[in-house]
Amino acid sequence: MRHLLLFILFLLPACLFSQQKGAVRINEVMANPNGLTELPPTEYVELYNSSDQPVDLAGWQFYYGDRPVPLKPVLLPADGFLLLYRDGRDIYVDDGGLLMPLADFPYNLSNEGKSLSLYDGYGNISDLIFYPKAVKGFSWERLADGFELSLDTRHATPGSRNSVDDGKPVDKPDVDEPVIDNQSFSAGSLIINEVMADPKGLTAFPETEYVEIHNTTDKSLPLDGFIFVYGEREIALMPEVVEAGAYLLLYRSGRDIHVDPNGHAMALDNFPSSLSNTGKSLSIKGADGEIIDQISYGKAKPGVSLERDGDHFHLSTDSRGGTPGAPNSSKSTEPAEQDNPIKPDKPIIAKEDIMAGDIVFNELLPNPFPEASEYIELYNRSGKELPLSGLSISVRKGDGSLSRLYSLSSVYKHIAPGGYILLTRSIDGVSDFYLSASIEVMCEVSLPALANTSATLVLLNTSDSSVVDEVSYSSEWHSPMIRDQRGVALERIDPDGESQDRLNWASASEIDGYGTPGYRNSQHEIANPEAATSIDPPLFSDITNEYIIRYHTDMTGYTCRAWVFNSAGKRLAEISNMALLGSEGEIKWSGLDSKGSKLRSGVYIFYAELIHPEGSVKRVKEVFLVK
Repeated sequence: MRHLLLFILFLLPACLFSQQKGAVRINEVMANPNGLTELPPTEYVELYNSSDQPVDLAGWQFYYGDRPVPLKPVLLPADGFLLLYRDGRDIYVDDGGLLMPLADFPYNLSNEGKSLSLYDGYGNISDLIFYPKAVKGFSWERLADGFELSLDTRHATPGSRNSVDDGKPVDKPDVDEPVIDNQSFSAGSLIINEVMADPKGLTAFPETEYVEIHNTTDKSLPLDGFIFVYGEREIALMPEVVEAGAYLLLYRSGRDIHVDPNGHAMALDNFPSSLSNTGKSLSIKGADGEIIDQISYGKAKPGVSLERDGDHFHLSTDSRGGTPGAPNSSKSTEPAEQDNPIKPDKPIIAKEDIMAGDIVFNELLPNPFPEASEYIELYNRSGKELPLSGLSISVRKGDGSLSRLYSLSSVYKHIAPGGYILLTRSIDGVSDFYLSASIEVMCEVSLPALANTSATLVLLNTSDSSVVDEVSYSSEWHSPMIRDQRGVALERIDPDGESQDRLNWASASEIDGYGTPGYRNSQHEIANPEAATSIDPPLFSDITNEYIIRYHTDMTGYTCRAWVFNSAGKRLAEISNMALLGSEGEIKWSGLDSKGSKLRSGVYIFYAELIHPEGSVKRVKEVFLVK
C-alpha cells in the first residue's frame, strides 16, 4: 500500500509534496554534484529536525522512490541537520551538522527528479517530497512551497541553514540551461567509447564492469526510449539526458562505481552481471529502432579497459587501467592484442586423466524459469586442485552410446579441493534469478540441452572417454511438496555419496531461492543427524533490521508453516506457508503484519509446524519479543 501511495503522489505536482508531515523533514538534495569546486562531488540528502526536541532515528526508514534505506539509531538534535550519503565516499558537512554514511544509500540519485519520503520507527510518515530535475553543481534547498536552487557561493549548504529565504521570491543562480536536441539522432552522435570487461586487479577504482557512452555532439541528447544491446540482449536505458561532450557509464545496479568529474553513471538492473572476456558485439538503438552505433570489442586484459579508436579498440594506457567518464588515453606505440589479435593457446589438458569420482555432478537445473538458463554444478571431492579443460560433458542415449561431446576446453579455471564450478550457457540467465556465487566460479560454455523429465549426464575425460561421473536424474526426485518444478534445482545431499542414489538428491530449499549455484547446497549433508528437528522463535538482528528464525532438520524434505499471534490468540502475521526447508538455515521475517504494518513493541506468540512427507510433524509454540 505504501508503494501505491508513493506512485500516486509521484504523479502530482511537486508543490503538493512540500507539506511537513512530522518534526523531521527532507531539507536539501544534492543530486548532481559534478562541477562542484569547494565541496566534494558527492550526492547527499539532508534531513532537518524542525522541532525543539531531539529525535531518535532508531527504526526510521528513508525511501528513495519505493526503495527503503534503513537509518542508523542516531539522535538528531533540535534544529539539527543530518546528511545521508553513500558509505565510502568523501563528504563535507558544516559545523554542527551530522553525517550518516549508509551502505544502502543509492549509488546515483536521479538527475530527473525523484520522490523521497521519511518514515518514523512506527511506520508513520514524517515527510514526503519530490525534488525537481537536478542542475549540475547545485543543490535543491527546501522552501515551504517547494524547492529553490542554492544561492550559497559553494552552491550548497550541507549541514547548515538553507541559503534561500523561506517564503520570499528568489532569483535562481545564473546557470546555463542545456540545449536539448529532441530530434532523431544521427549515426555516431552517441558512441560506445570504452569497455571494462575484466576489472580483476584494479586498484585505482572498484572492480566493476562498465560500458561507457560518449556524446560526440555540441547538444544535450535525451535517452528516452533508447536501447543498449549486448550481443542479442536488449537493455532499456533510463530517460536521462547526456550533456554535450559528456560521458555516461552503464553498469549493473548494486555495484560500486567510479566516475571521473566530467562523467556520470547509470545503474541498470538488467545490465549483464558479467561482460564476456572474449569479446562481444555492442550497439545503441534510438527510440525509433535505428542503430546509432555498433561495434565489437575483442579479448579483454585483466585490469585494463578497451578504449575506442575509430572503428577499433585499443588497451588503455592510463595508469589507473581505464578512463571512466573522461577522454580516452593515448594509444600505445606497442602492438596490442586488440589491434593484432592472436590465437589463444591450446587448451591445457591434464597430463594424467582425472580419476573416476574425483569431480562429481553436485547440482542440476534442467527445468529453468522462463528467460533463465539451465545449469550444471560440479564439485571437487578429490582433495587436490584439478583442471577442467581436459573434460567433456555428454548425454548417454537409450542404447548406451554417447551423444555429442561438449568440451570444457575453454574453461581455463582449476577447481579447488572442496570447490565448485558452475557451467551454464548464460551467466546472466543464472545470476538474474538466483543468489549466485562469485563470478570466479561461473563459466559460460556450450552444454547439452537438459530434458525436464529425465536424462543421463556423463562427465568424462576427453582424451580417452573414461567416465569421471555419471548420473541419471529424474523429475521424480523432486520433493512431492513441489507443485511447479520450474526453476527448482536438484541438489546432491552428500558429496561423498553415490551419484545414482535417488535418496542422495533433493529439491533445493525454497528458503534459499530454489537453487544454490556455485556454493554449498541448501540440502547439504546434515552435520548432526542425531539432533532433533527444531525451529527457534524470531530473533531481531540489528544488522539487517529483520527477525531471524533459525532451524535444523534431521532429514531433508521438511516444509514449514509459521505464524505470529498476539496474547489473545489472534493471528497477526504469516511468516511461512509450506516453504520447503533445507537441512539447516534461516527464515527471515520483516516484522510486519499481514496488512503490511509494523507490529508494536511487546510480547507475541510464535507458532510453527515442520511437516515431512513421510508423516512426521514437529510443532513449536514459544513467546518472543518484538522491538
